[in-house]
Amino acid sequence: MESNKAILNRHADDPNYLDFLNAISLHLTKSVDYSSHVLFWCVEKAEDNDIDIVLIKLLKNAFEILDGISVLLSDGCEKPTEPLFRALIEIVASLRYITQDSSEAMKKALAYQVTYKHETLNLICKYPSSNPEINRSLKNFINNELNSERYKDTNHKYLQIKSNPNSHPKWFSLYSDKLNSYLMLIRNISNHKVSNEFCFEYNLYSNMVHANGQWNQLLNF
Repeated sequence: MESNKAILNRHADDPNYLDFLNAISLHLTKSVDYSSHVLFWCVEKAEDNDIDIVLIKLLKNAFEILDGISVLLSDGCEKPTEPLFRALIEIVASLRYITQDSSEAMKKALAYQVTYKHETLNLICKYPSSNPEINRSLKNFINNELNSERYKDTNHKYLQIKSNPNSHPKWFSLYSDKLNSYLMLIRNISNHKVSNEFCFEYNLYSNMVHANGQWNQLLNF
């Protein structure tokens, strides 16, 4: 039995539109293939500092998302790409935020690293392994990193904010109370025109991804 197309239409039906999606997919694939070699060269040349590490992480995530979008479009699956485009906008905004001021890039990269480590700790506590020794080892490893000379000041800042029971700090909000969501981060992009375009796209994809957007689609199919 196939899915009900009014509820779940996996593939575009128009042959011309399918050709269009395939053409986009081909260009994306070529771009991602080339970019993977450029990124590998960057990894080889990178220094052992948190700016390089975080930027490479984000770029790798972006290329993986673009590759996923390419695969979906090649199969005519347009709808499932929406949450991927939303995630891609978040990465672009993150890259822009870190690199827009070189004097603060290290501080922002450290904030990213520390917040990510705390999120990993929370996951270990929430979904522990059946092997207690693995849990202890992972927690000790991450805590030792957080208390190291490299991260201790940023970690102290994170814990200060986190001590407020109503606080759920994101990495980009550690040094700015105004940046409390990805939408606010996107608005922080210096180019006003680009910022507005990204905000529009991000809100559009967010509405489609979240439950209320899905419900509205069901009501209007």
